[in-house]
Amino acid sequence: MTFATLTLCLLAVQDPAEYFPLKAGMRWTYWTAGEKEYSRTVQDLSSTGEKGAWSISSFGQWGALSRAVVVPGAEGLVIRKLSKFDVNIPWLKNPMKAGEKWSARADLGGVQADFDFTVIGEQTVEVPAGKYECLKVKTEFKDSEGTLGETIAWYAKGVGEVKTESTWERNGRKTSLERQLVKVVTEAGK
Repeated sequence: MTFATLTLCLLAVQDPAEYFPLKAGMRWTYWTAGEKEYSRTVQDLSSTGEKGAWSISSFGQWGALSRAVVVPGAEGLVIRKLSKFDVNIPWLKNPMKAGEKWSARADLGGVQADFDFTVIGEQTVEVPAGKYECLKVKTEFKDSEGTLGETIAWYAKGVGEVKTESTWERNGRKTSLERQLVKVVTEAGK
């Protein structure tokens, strides 16, 4: 393989960290059903001894999980902790291209959860924060307590998650929610 061919191959691979930037002070504000807003923030955990790890507050569906600890690496962005649970979930995986699929399993306090991820492709999305060229990712999930669901998330390079639609069903009750990006602050104080 020539240097030029290798360079072209590397350029064709999308870096998942481009679709969910991890910078200290990064803050996303979302609008959710019922016209409620909530925010996520990023904190560098290097000073706490967790080199290369980043904490994301209000990570789960509409802030249901207090935080996630995410580690970027050659595989992509891997979730190492959800609230108080240690996990190993490839969240956005290399390569980020249409048709890519992967799966993960996590133990969330005695509840087994299975996740199947698929990169659907590119799509333009308009939300209150603006219009973005996004990568669309579908996550199907089920747990040992009978919850089944699907989340579609749109990620824009340099911005992160701009829109999410989720539906899930448990005990015959179906719930659907959506969140849209209202504002993003890419650096502390800016």
